[in-house]
Amino acid sequence: MKRISIAFVLLLVSSLVVMTGCQQMFNSSSGGKTGSVVLKVPGDSGARTILPPAASIAVASYSVSGSGPSGATLAATAESASPFTVSGLSAGSWTLTVNGLDASGAAIASGTASVTVTAGQTASASVTLLPLSGTGTFTLSASWDSTVTVSTVSGTITPVGGTATAFTGTISGSTASYSIATLSAGSYTLVLNATTSGSKSLSWIYALRVYKGLTSTLAPAFTLTDFIGTASSTSTANLTINPATVTGGTVGTSYSFTLTETNVPSGVTQVTFAWNFGDGSSTATGSATATVTNSQASTTISHSFTTQSSFGLSVTASNGTTVLASATAPIVIGTATTRNDQLTALDTWTAADSGGQGLTVDIWDISTLPTGAKFDIEYDMYSIPDKCIIEYPVGTVIWNSGWRGASSYEGDAYYPGGIAGTGAGEQDSLFTKGTTNSFKVTIVGGKPGTAWDYSMRAHN
Repeated sequence: MKRISIAFVLLLVSSLVVMTGCQQMFNSSSGGKTGSVVLKVPGDSGARTILPPAASIAVASYSVSGSGPSGATLAATAESASPFTVSGLSAGSWTLTVNGLDASGAAIASGTASVTVTAGQTASASVTLLPLSGTGTFTLSASWDSTVTVSTVSGTITPVGGTATAFTGTISGSTASYSIATLSAGSYTLVLNATTSGSKSLSWIYALRVYKGLTSTLAPAFTLTDFIGTASSTSTANLTINPATVTGGTVGTSYSFTLTETNVPSGVTQVTFAWNFGDGSSTATGSATATVTNSQASTTISHSFTTQSSFGLSVTASNGTTVLASATAPIVIGTATTRNDQLTALDTWTAADSGGQGLTVDIWDISTLPTGAKFDIEYDMYSIPDKCIIEYPVGTVIWNSGWRGASSYEGDAYYPGGIAGTGAGEQDSLFTKGTTNSFKVTIVGGKPGTAWDYSMRAHN
């Protein structure tokens, strides 16, 4: 998904710079009262995402067109690289359409932005390129080596804001396959499950993107070490961490966590807990063994942090040889930065101030918007992963993005639960306004050097 930042810039006519080979045609009667648009397309970061082959979805060039005030138009212009400048737009309201083109010049994604050009001033807006409407194909081609015998492969495919569809793979020898060619273009969450003849299981989560007329393929290769637990047991082991999170923590303060394993399988007399607080210190990792009583085992651990940052406590419970369960808890050391924002108009993106490492809490005032309005978010966490949580009403979490950023951070203890998807994205119709006139957005900034930004939009 490409995020395109659009900024209007004040330029003297004598110093306007037009990209080589870019021809721009306008129909304007503004008498010289014009503005310019700089469009920038940052590159996407990678993630644990299922996509068609890279060459088929790579944006090689762009086409920009638009309509403005009093019948003013911007004819389609071809742009070969980002950033690029569109000059001479009549002052007033414009709707700009950007198409992403592949190497053959065919459109593969599109997005629009409504912006206001004011002569002699600077404005900004953003647009996200989304796959073209239509249907595409998802194909699963799983395999495994001789160390494991897989008995079932199944999963679910869930569109954003939609209902999950279950599927079952067809097993043949040491492979499993599945294909569906009727998925609407867009973003999905895919959960892949597998079990072995030895009653072990795995469950992996992916972000799936479907493009019109293209095939997104997942080809995992299972090994014995990928499978854990006991799939056939009537009681499933469960690991909890209490407290489940720490926010606004203080440097140097010791924080205690109780680790509890319940529904321990019959025959297991001791549980070994292993943990990692994720700060890289000499005391970050450890282990302890607890005796099972009434199918339950528990221990308490503690740790203090020497720097302000966002960390992740990762814990596993095992019987000494097999992992029974695992759990994570986010920890934020440092005082949250609280900010106030306001949405006052429908169908317009409003950008929050950008941010970085640490905990940022934005309270959005929506008192002037009508009951029944729906709300969208557009975000970019770039490469270093960050997390976004939205509450409406405040206290009720209606969306948690998970850690979003580059896939190279997968497995890093800073990011409990792993990387959920690429840094840039959009979620539409997250909630509908009722009687409450505010909502809360919390951004958990990860490692030092991270950066993020987001915008909100309301619509009927």
